[in-house]
Amino acid sequence: MVVLESGRKLVFRMIDSSADVSSSFPEKTQITLSSLEGDEQNCVLVVLKHVRLLLVYISAQISLALETFYTYLGLLVGSWPLSTIMITLLFGAVLCTGLAYFKPDTSYETWIPTSASALDHRDWVRQHFREDYRLELATVSIKAQSGSFSQTEYLARLAEAQYEITNLTVYIGHRMYTFEDLCYREGMECFIDSPLNSIFHNTNPDSIREELTSEESNLALFNIFHVINPVDFDQLFGLVRKDSDGRVESIRATTLQFRIRGDQNFSEAAEIWENLFISWSEKYRNDSLDISVFTSDTVEEETQEAFGNDIILLSCGYLLTFIYFALFLGKFNRKEHKIWIAVVGILCISFTLVVAAGLASYIRFSYGPVHSVIPFLLLGIGVDDMFVIVSSWQSSKPPKAHTTSKYSFVARYTAKCLGAVGVSITVTSITNAVAFFVGAGTVLPSLSSFCVYAGLAILLLFFFQVTFFAAFVAIDYRRQQANLDAGFPFIKLPPVKITNERKKLDLASRVREVFSSHIGGGLAGTNVASRIIQLLVIVLAGVIFAFCGYGCSKLEIEIDIKWLFHPDSYAVKFIDQRMDLFPGSGIPVAVYTGEIDYFSQQPELHLLNHTLYTDPSLRMGRGAVVFWFDKFIRWIDLDGRSVLVDFNSSTLLFPTRHETQRAIRQAGLSILPIIVNSTQFYTFLCEFVRNPISSEVRGDFEFDEEGSGCGNCCIKATRGHATFVPLNTTKEELEAMDGLRSRVNAIPFSYERAFAYAEIFLSWETNYVIEDELVRNVIIAIVVIFLVTLLLVADWLAACLVFLAVALTMVDIAGSLYYLGLSINTVTAVLLVLVVGLSVDYAAHVVYAFMRATGSRKGKMVVCTGGFDKLELVFFLLCLMMSNF
Repeated sequence: MVVLESGRKLVFRMIDSSADVSSSFPEKTQITLSSLEGDEQNCVLVVLKHVRLLLVYISAQISLALETFYTYLGLLVGSWPLSTIMITLLFGAVLCTGLAYFKPDTSYETWIPTSASALDHRDWVRQHFREDYRLELATVSIKAQSGSFSQTEYLARLAEAQYEITNLTVYIGHRMYTFEDLCYREGMECFIDSPLNSIFHNTNPDSIREELTSEESNLALFNIFHVINPVDFDQLFGLVRKDSDGRVESIRATTLQFRIRGDQNFSEAAEIWENLFISWSEKYRNDSLDISVFTSDTVEEETQEAFGNDIILLSCGYLLTFIYFALFLGKFNRKEHKIWIAVVGILCISFTLVVAAGLASYIRFSYGPVHSVIPFLLLGIGVDDMFVIVSSWQSSKPPKAHTTSKYSFVARYTAKCLGAVGVSITVTSITNAVAFFVGAGTVLPSLSSFCVYAGLAILLLFFFQVTFFAAFVAIDYRRQQANLDAGFPFIKLPPVKITNERKKLDLASRVREVFSSHIGGGLAGTNVASRIIQLLVIVLAGVIFAFCGYGCSKLEIEIDIKWLFHPDSYAVKFIDQRMDLFPGSGIPVAVYTGEIDYFSQQPELHLLNHTLYTDPSLRMGRGAVVFWFDKFIRWIDLDGRSVLVDFNSSTLLFPTRHETQRAIRQAGLSILPIIVNSTQFYTFLCEFVRNPISSEVRGDFEFDEEGSGCGNCCIKATRGHATFVPLNTTKEELEAMDGLRSRVNAIPFSYERAFAYAEIFLSWETNYVIEDELVRNVIIAIVVIFLVTLLLVADWLAACLVFLAVALTMVDIAGSLYYLGLSINTVTAVLLVLVVGLSVDYAAHVVYAFMRATGSRKGKMVVCTGGFDKLELVFFLLCLMMSNF
């Protein structure tokens, strides 16, 4: 080994020792004295001027330093393996204490950009309109095969379903909680949003059956309800069929809404009631009706259940990998099988997962559902590196005996093996970790946390492999030298002579030989060395790139909440039924105003009302828009207590800013009803709030404590309700949100601007940035990988090939998503980041193995692809497991 000196002598030491150093690089990068002319200073200038030579110099320093480090580390591990194991376990145990801060987070909010304005709006809404209840939904529909099912019978069955739901009872200890105890009340009545409560005075099933005397009277009730109730009929009922005059002919579905108290005192009982509600829907049996439900905790509970299913798949994956690991590492005899090494390898990966979780928890990163991919990632990378370590022990020649050496034979053998493979493992581990750490700067918290977890796990796995796992391999080699049983190392084996005939009977060796020779890297390397095969590979790669590149150009952003659930989940059934039964329904949205002078801002409130009724992205019709100011003005106009103000006139009865006048004219408005006296305005508003006519909008006001009785009308906030038209694509959703936001924000309120907000905006904000964030992170990761590879390998062509391999893999995988019917979303974003890490692992292994190999070009290709016979089956098994993610 060449030991480099410092300063100017270091350069010439490297040049003089080029025969030793350059063995790690191709012939074209070898440096000799004959390539330099002049004195020492001129030689140094030549080195500094040539970037390529400088890269070789830097890479040689890094490689030699790493080889020296791993040689000494191997001596320590081989000399004191048990101490190494204990120290690494103690180190891991210390980091595991961070699990005290472990925070699993299954909420979708972790995918919301930290810069999203919807987060600020959500906090404002929760502060001013805190709805302390749990919303429970039930969709009751007529089954498709029940074509002749009468409307009379449907209403009767609907009443029976509602009756059963409201009679669910919770028992905690000796205490009983009925629906009446747990329901959220508005006034004295439990809140139940059901057409039955509006149509009938008594919702008892027997009473309703008595009232429904005929199909004609039933439909008449629906039409009367449609006329006298200012609600969005199509939003409340599903698959409504009307005649040419707009009268209802049939209804096949409706949604029942129940509200359960959300205060802390009833949290346990409320959760149990929700579980009873879900169980009731799953057990409900009726030949004519179909029922699906959705609760306030559905997203969190179903996501956790899906995560539990991933644990089962992960266990199966680890078991299959263990079998494969044990089969390909050793031989089927008592001395040379590697079952315990396979066990230790799997335990090493599992221990790394726990330690990484502890370390990430120390720095306050949460653990989400997408993090369940990390065990698969570590399994693939870990098995790869462990094969490299064990293969080094099996293929390296034992060191020569030194009677004067203070280190044992096993220690020197460990030093030689780790020194040979340490640099290779370091290169792949660093490039893998860098690929993930780059993504930690994203504005998506869950993706950032995933990248940090993955990067830390890869570095910790690298540490435990070269210490913990290497120590066990050294112990196993010591056992093998002592001729002890591999399964029971306290049993001494009799000496056995291994003949060629006995080798042929060894199943593990024969399987490995067949796999390596006919399926794995040996054959691949031999074939790829052929010029014809090379040309075919390049053409095939180009065709695939063009095909997948077209797919990339067609990829769209789409996030469906169903992807978070198991396909057989009751939540998926509810969402599918909502889409099928209520095709004309839209997403509810609200507009909010804060602490403004509502008297002086009447023109602005008129503009806001006009926006809600004219915005092209909002539904029109009865009940589609509910805004308190519109109802208030209509109520005032009944008594003629308002004054019509012409905003086109130069002399105004009501002082208004020029900005507001211009906005009114641009909206096509001119004459508006205005209350011109401040005292009268707030007096009338207080009367309106107390009047039964305002019952629908009474909850849309927030008064401060002094004005809670409306005596002073100290309004802190108000809101109005609307509903989006059906939006079919992500592009339509973003355009609708942007358009409504901009139009509401453009209204010139003098103090605090109004804003539009809906819970769904939180996920739509993710759609805004996920594509840009994904592209940015992948590009930065690939560029950094290129620089790291260039630094460690010191060859422009090799670094470019790694860069190209990763880039082509990303394009091919991303394009394949389009042909598989997938889209860019939170899950595929994580998997594409994962692709960067796995593809660079392959590419770095091949490039570094080729650079280090000696001999002919064909021989180098066989060597650099020979490791894939061990990896192909591992990743094939992992893909089978991950296909269910």
